[in-house]
Amino acid sequence: NAHVVGEQGRWSAGRAHLVVVGDMVDRGPDATAVLWLLYELEPQASAAGGALDIVLGNHEIMVLLDDLRYTHPKEQQIAQAQGVRYDRMYDPRRSVLGTWLVSKPMMIRVDDVLFAHGGVSSDYLGYSLQSLDDSLAAFTHEELFYRWVDTTYATPPDTAGVERRNELFTGERSPIWYRGYVNSDTTGAELHAVLDHFGARLHVVGHTPLPTITQKYGGAFIDVNTVPFAAEMLLLVRDGSSYQRWRFRTSGPPERLPDGP
Repeated sequence: NAHVVGEQGRWSAGRAHLVVVGDMVDRGPDATAVLWLLYELEPQASAAGGALDIVLGNHEIMVLLDDLRYTHPKEQQIAQAQGVRYDRMYDPRRSVLGTWLVSKPMMIRVDDVLFAHGGVSSDYLGYSLQSLDDSLAAFTHEELFYRWVDTTYATPPDTAGVERRNELFTGERSPIWYRGYVNSDTTGAELHAVLDHFGARLHVVGHTPLPTITQKYGGAFIDVNTVPFAAEMLLLVRDGSSYQRWRFRTSGPPERLPDGP
């Protein structure tokens, strides 16, 4: 409905920049198909002068760590038919999709908009976008990452390092898990400190499901995760020094949202 793809499922958004804020898996019976679609759209967007960026969500990390409690039975049957464990379908050492997934960041900035799946908490004020990418790349290529749920694996003696990895992958203040901006009305100072640190004026996230796309903190924060999932899409249109904000639903014309900073 937003004309991002045409009838054949190919990129049709021209020079638009699409950002997917995670949780591409564990949301129904077609996760593998969704990932392949995005994988194919990425170079199509680039060839058209546009872009497609993806930030990882907690469910991508859960699948990579073999936590399959939300994985649809049909998806697991695909792995069974191939004779592999489901998480190994996305193994960065052996699969195309796995290599592609772990190349994606946990947060990005596009112009002056900061995107993350859950939200960037003040715990990450000590990071830059590049340093977090570097840490994520290092962590996901360690043996510990592949043995995370293996109780027979001897944890490395660097307990502080293991704890840092645990905070990033499963901690409630991690960029893929944080819900503080949505669940509280008193985190405005934290939000603006994060925006200032990363050179942004607007923070867009998913993760916490709400009935509709929701703005908070004077429009400096937008949650785009809806129930049902993926029922709405946010469109930001640069208008001078600010953005026009629009909501696309699965049918009908776009709806204008209040402008923010």
